[in-house]
Amino acid sequence: MITYSRALDCDLLAFWYEHARPGRIGLISIDVITARLIGWAERNLTPNREPSPWAHAFIFLRPRSGVPWIAESDMQVPLPGFRPKPNGPQENLIYKWSHPAVDRAVVLDPGLTEQQLLDVQRAITLYLDGGFRYSVSELAETWIALERGDPMFRGPLHRDDSMHCGHFIRSCLQSAGNDPLRSELLPENTVPEHLAQAFPVAAEWRRI
Repeated sequence: MITYSRALDCDLLAFWYEHARPGRIGLISIDVITARLIGWAERNLTPNREPSPWAHAFIFLRPRSGVPWIAESDMQVPLPGFRPKPNGPQENLIYKWSHPAVDRAVVLDPGLTEQQLLDVQRAITLYLDGGFRYSVSELAETWIALERGDPMFRGPLHRDDSMHCGHFIRSCLQSAGNDPLRSELLPENTVPEHLAQAFPVAAEWRRI
């Protein structure tokens, strides 16, 4: 269970409460160095070739006791007031990404059916129980693929038991038969900017 303190942005939290729906996807921009590096690597995907704001992706689960929950694959994030979990697929309260370091957020709607939601939940359970981890080496391979402009690149650092956030979301969507990116992009090379361009925006939030 994540512990949290007063390190919450109430306006952002209200945004999540209003727009969280099971099966929707959340993307965030956050002011930490890893996120800035990811955004910079995604510049080859953006229309203006500027760094992408989107550094992390997660998928909304059914709420529990009225509180939105998410599934994601993440590395340990040293956010004040939060105890990080082990690297890899995990379920968390949305409080985790209601932190003041988040400066922009968007909710995407893949339009999942009830059956697709069940398929996604089964996939999430599989990844939670399957010993998958968030590997920096896999993320490095994704950066190489972006720099090469080769969405089908798979190098020697590839690991079958590794999932970064984009890989996790893409694999969940594939399990539900909802994959507009299809075969033109390896799942492990999927990044938040790909998702941002693949699905319609349901709502967006920016820090004023």
